[in-house]
Amino acid sequence: MILKRLFSTEQAGGTPESPVRLSPSARRLLHDINNHLTVISARAELLEDAALGGTLDPKRAAESLMQIRNASEKIGKITRELRQMAQERDSEGFSKAS
Repeated sequence: MILKRLFSTEQAGGTPESPVRLSPSARRLLHDINNHLTVISARAELLEDAALGGTLDPKRAAESLMQIRNASEKIGKITRELRQMAQERDSEGFSKAS
């Protein structure tokens, strides 16, 4: 699968016990996903604090919810692209094996 391609062992022919090294592409991908998850988490925490403290401003809440939606849509786009890449790679492997 695509995740196996993103991870590589330190040495060619390494064993499953070999240290795992992330490719630059995998590091960028994980960084992007983590950034979006940080936005979601921080905005949700702010909304929760405001709601529990009785200081929830509808306009600011709407802005936070929009940022949460945008971040989750970006993560969704990343996962759809990964799924498509994996499907294309799987179908290429199937064609070559035939």
